Parts: sequence; structure tokens; C-alpha cells
Amino acid sequence: IVTKMSHESGRAGTKKMLLLRSICALCLLCACQGFSVVPSSRFLAAGRAHGAFIPLKSSGLASTIRVPLAAAGRRVMGAKGGVRGVRAHEDVPEDDLEIGPSFLYLLGEEILVPFSISLAAFLVFPTFCEALHSLALLVNESAAGYMMAGKVISSTITPVIGICFATLTATTLNTLRNRQQGIRTGLTQEAVFLDTVVAPVVKICRFRPHRVRRALILLEAYAETVYLETSRGLPLEERKEKLVVQKQQMLALLQITGEVDYDLVAEGKSVNDAVIFGRVVGYAQGIVNHVHDIRSQRRSTLLSAFPPIHWAILLLLAACMPTSYLLIVTSAAGEGSGGLSTLAYDDTLVRTLFTLLVGIEAAILSLLLDLNDPYSGFFSVQEGKMFKACADRIRAKLEEVETEKGDHIVKAVAEMRELSLERPLAVSQYPQPTPAETPGSR
Repeated sequence: IVTKMSHESGRAGTKKMLLLRSICALCLLCACQGFSVVPSSRFLAAGRAHGAFIPLKSSGLASTIRVPLAAAGRRVMGAKGGVRGVRAHEDVPEDDLEIGPSFLYLLGEEILVPFSISLAAFLVFPTFCEALHSLALLVNESAAGYMMAGKVISSTITPVIGICFATLTATTLNTLRNRQQGIRTGLTQEAVFLDTVVAPVVKICRFRPHRVRRALILLEAYAETVYLETSRGLPLEERKEKLVVQKQQMLALLQITGEVDYDLVAEGKSVNDAVIFGRVVGYAQGIVNHVHDIRSQRRSTLLSAFPPIHWAILLLLAACMPTSYLLIVTSAAGEGSGGLSTLAYDDTLVRTLFTLLVGIEAAILSLLLDLNDPYSGFFSVQEGKMFKACADRIRAKLEEVETEKGDHIVKAVAEMRELSLERPLAVSQYPQPTPAETPGSR
């Protein structure tokens, strides 16, 4: 409507109409980008500071609903110091807690957003060209200088901007991809070592059932903490808190193994027992220390993000490319006639090239934003699911240990009852002191 009004009003007084058309073009661009995005945890990350979001999957669609952790799970007490872990998936079906993007997530954030921006660029291309040409004529009184500026932009400035944008984009993409690979490797090794440490810990603590229970609860809480840490859309501050909790849990587990080593010396076991248990204790402590080192590397890798100035420069270079294209087109359009040439602005090939340029840059920036958060987006790290299975195995081992402990108590009580029933002793059968043994007889 605004375009039709501007054509009917003639060339006189079109500055106000051009401004209005530019505002409408920006509104169209924002609307196309906003309505094309599928709601995801990336846009809900700010709300996590006021409540816990647990990513749920329903009917194959990745969605996010608000579930308080207090209602979704229970807290598990650890060792000394009150180390706690949250079982957030105990009251929720397992199928609803699978973390992973669906095809609609890819369609929404990786395809529809660049496509919508490209479509908006195709529609508003003539408006942008006319507005930019009018602005250039207001700034530059000489048309010859404007034409020369277009030639300089096409021959010198645009290639330099393109090389800088390509180099910075390739470096950013390679760095973010390597960071994701490092996090994947660390999580896989951490899950394997966490499964491995269960057997030696149970072995060295088998004579102390309460110590076995404490150690298994710590291991289970550690696995569930890592599982929650790798959830989609979790803010960076909450991830840091989860990493601190994991450090406390590993230190508490090292304290338990240290207590076993101290008991070997305090109780004066035999040399063979001390050597055998010492080897097992050293093996368990080595695995725990290795898990601690992997967690530290994962923390440093996660925090190695680009500063805001890096993204500002990248966005500035990305914006300079379409702007240079518009300047070249407007300068070429007015070179022969000294005025506007709507034929050049409405040409399908010119508009298509501009659309491809904007769409490619939008797709590249969308990919970089996807890789910037390792645990969100379509190309996210999915190795956190292994810790859910690891926590389930540790919980099963804990239930087995508690069952064995209860069976031993029941068996001991039953044996005592059998002995008391088979050989009951009357009062007359107890040994009685003889008169010579009593103090009064002496």
C-alpha cells in the first residue's frame, strides 16, 4: 500500500514516503523472522533464572514446559558437607526426558529463519535501493563523486570485506566445532570412568555398608548432576553451579576412599590384606582423579567462548556486504540518466542475487549461533544421555546393596531365633553358686 501511494504521489516530496516505506520494510523483516521461529529453549533461557525448565519431548516435537524441580524430583543427601544431587527424572516418564532436537527444530531455526530473511530482502530490495540513493544524493551534491564511490566500492572495499568476513567466519566455525568435539570426548570418557569406578568402590567399602551407600549415592548424584548440566537451554551461570557441585561430590568421594585407607592402618590388618586393599584403593582414587581432570578440562572448554566484540565485528562485516551491493546497484542505476532507474531495481536477476547474498549470510550466522551453545540447537551435544543410563545402573547397584544388607540382618535375626527356640534354658538350668562360693558362707 505504501509503495503504491509513493508512486501515485510523484517524485515531489517523496522523502517522507521513503522514510515510511523503510520503517514498513524493517517491520516486515522483524515479523518474518519472529513468526518463523519454532519456540525453543534458546529463547527461554532468560526465564530459567526464575524457575527450572525441564526439556520434554512430546510426539516427536522438541518443546519446553515449565516444571518445578521440587515437584519433579527428590533430593539425595550425599556425604559430609551436605552434597546434594537432584533426581529430576524420577517422577517423569523416561520417554519425555530424551534430549534431542527434532526435524521441526531444524526446519524452524536452521531453515525457516534464513528463508524468511531472504524473502523479506527480496520484497524490500527496491525500497532499500531508493532510500539509499536518496540519502546518497543528499550527502553528495556531485553525481560524479557518487559514481566514483560506487566503482571504488566494487573494486576495492567489497573484496576486502568479503575476505575478512570469510576468514573470520571460517575461524569461528572451526573453533566452535572443535569445542563441541572436545566436550563430546570428555563426556564419553567421563561416563565410562564413572561406570568403572563403581566396582572398586563397592569392593573396598564392603565391610562398611553405610560407607558403600554414601559412595553410591555420591556417584548417582554426580551422574544426575552432569545429566542436568547438559540439558538444553540451561544458562551458563547454572552450568557453572552444576560444575561446582560436581567438584564437591568428587572431593567427598575421595574422602571416603581416604577413610578406607586410614582404616587399613588403624585396624592393623595383615600385610597381605593391606597390600591388596591398598592397590584397590589406589586404583579407585586414580579413576576418581581422572574423572576430576576430565571435568576440569570440560569446564575450561565450555568457558572458552568468544567475547562480545567478536560477534559485533562479525555482524558488522555481515551487514557491510549487502550494503555494498546496494551502493553498487544504486550508483550503476543512476550513472546514465542521473536519476533513479526503477528498471534496474525491479530486475529479477538483481533482486535474486541480493536475496542469495542475504540468505547465505543469514544461514551462516544461524549456524554459528547454533554451535555457540554446545547443548542447544540442532547440532548439540547428545552425550549427556549416557549419564542418565549410568545413574540408573548406579541406583540399581545401590538397591542391590541395600537389599543384601537387609537380607543379612533378617538372616541373623532368624538364626538367633532358631537358637533360642531349639535350646530354651529354664531358670533351674542356669549354673547356681554353691554354698562354699557365696560370700556369706565364708
